[in-house]
Amino acid sequence: MKKILFIATLFLLVSCQKDGFESVKLVYKQVDGCTWLLRKSNGTLLEPTNLGSFVPNPTEGQKVWVKIESKPMMSICMMGETVEIKELKN
Repeated sequence: MKKILFIATLFLLVSCQKDGFESVKLVYKQVDGCTWLLRKSNGTLLEPTNLGSFVPNPTEGQKVWVKIESKPMMSICMMGETVEIKELKN
């Protein structure tokens, strides 16, 4: 029984989604056409179209929880999938 409880607790602690939110880190890239990106736990980069609406003063490495929606569109940055943040919490 203790082993099952330990495994369940471990799973909850390392899970990368919580109530539909996904854990990401803010990453600063000084590249033409982009500045702030989101890095998922698997290393995938995302280009948020509206990060400034949710985080007015982003910090490199800042961890946040987001709900995102894919927004296929042209991008000068071309560092990752273009997404729109629907909700964000710290």
